[in-house]
Amino acid sequence: MRRPSWREIAMVIALQAFLECDDDEEKALELIDSMVDNFKPTNDVDNAYNTVYDARKNDPDIFEEANLILVNRGEDKINFDETIDDVILRLARWIISEKATSHYIQLGRNIEYIDN
Repeated sequence: MRRPSWREIAMVIALQAFLECDDDEEKALELIDSMVDNFKPTNDVDNAYNTVYDARKNDPDIFEEANLILVNRGEDKINFDETIDDVILRLARWIISEKATSHYIQLGRNIEYIDN
């Protein structure tokens, strides 16, 4: 069985947040964070490396946004009991979160456009 891509994961998360929260952006962003944290592929090291590589190559804006969040939160450091894998896992998590947030915002804009 094929694993969903990080983009597909982000789209599903965004759609679920939109359906559950509609235009309550604060609630939706909280739900997106919660869903990304609870999504198991974000804890898979191989998938995380693939996510980071693909985002850097094919979605540089999302990669840069996620990297800035990682750095600003101090999550780019390798702690005493960690390896580079832990940093990559955190970066992949932020990549998916930022892409899901971007999709959520776009869904809202599309609905607003249709309503007008």
